[in-house]
Amino acid sequence: MCIRNLRWLVPAVAATALALAGCGGGKQPTSGPAAAETTSRTTSTTNTVAEPQTDCGKTVAAFAEKAGAAEELDPILLDGLGLAAPQQCRDLAELRAALAAHQLDHLEEFVIGSCVAGDAWAVLGKPSVTTDTALCREARSSFTLLTGRRLAPADVIFAEDFSSGCANWSTDRDYLVALSCRNGAYHVLVRKPVRPQVSRLFTGTTQRQMSVEADAVLVRPRRGKMELHGVSCWASPKLGYLFVLDPAGFFVIAREDHATGRVKVLKKGETMRALTGIGARNRIRGECTAGPSGVSLALYVNGDRIAVARDGEGPRSFSAFGLYVVTSEPGTEVRFDDVLVRGG
Repeated sequence: MCIRNLRWLVPAVAATALALAGCGGGKQPTSGPAAAETTSRTTSTTNTVAEPQTDCGKTVAAFAEKAGAAEELDPILLDGLGLAAPQQCRDLAELRAALAAHQLDHLEEFVIGSCVAGDAWAVLGKPSVTTDTALCREARSSFTLLTGRRLAPADVIFAEDFSSGCANWSTDRDYLVALSCRNGAYHVLVRKPVRPQVSRLFTGTTQRQMSVEADAVLVRPRRGKMELHGVSCWASPKLGYLFVLDPAGFFVIAREDHATGRVKVLKKGETMRALTGIGARNRIRGECTAGPSGVSLALYVNGDRIAVARDGEGPRSFSAFGLYVVTSEPGTEVRFDDVLVRGG
């Protein structure tokens, strides 16, 4: 979604999205002779295409009217569609039908990419208006983003949105941590930061390649010495790889070995692709690929690949995935949602 590189445009995009969601267009008379005349003219025009009556259809129609016949679409208007359509279209089938009715089929990939990449509204510090919609959930379960923001079908082996509780995820509660599901999300509350907290699920099968992604939000504290959260893939109960961010956009790719108690940092740095600060929602994805010369690792943030690393002594396959939090501050809470795991 191009707004991620044009953050100063977000307020304008928000206004455009609201206009599209409200079915924009010119003012229409609501009563009197002028209204009757307008209706009569519309009825007598044989070439008029009936405007779709669903909210999705009206949103796309409003976009088509504003876009007109321009060869190049206004980025603000285009990003407005990326925010409005997921709120008004119930699923991908309805989106496709609405776009096709206005010969805008080529914009399907853009809207889907907007869902998969992340929620630009978070730049404004607003609650998510796209990520939690039915259309975006379907988009994320069906597609993934490759380098250059190219869409590809997703090979999903696990998906969890926590809408029906924690399922098989741990709900342990002790003096160190409290794990729970609330309001359709998985919460990790670190009571005593003695050690990192990892919640894992084992698939029962092995994968040469595993991709793990989730939405992550630091709920509290507002300030602290150190906090990192993200996702992980595991070759065994003892050996895994971590893909984590801190609230300022600092990232780490690391190998964790429980047998030796060592964490080896394979790559670290800072990224401008992360939304920063308390309450910011980031889509974090880690990819682990085993090969003859070791394991290749890649970290994606909000759809963009920001770092790669290699472990020459890596395992040959992966059998588990997880969510990860490490902090120096008691009372740290991180919220996770929309976990997707792909294998190959």
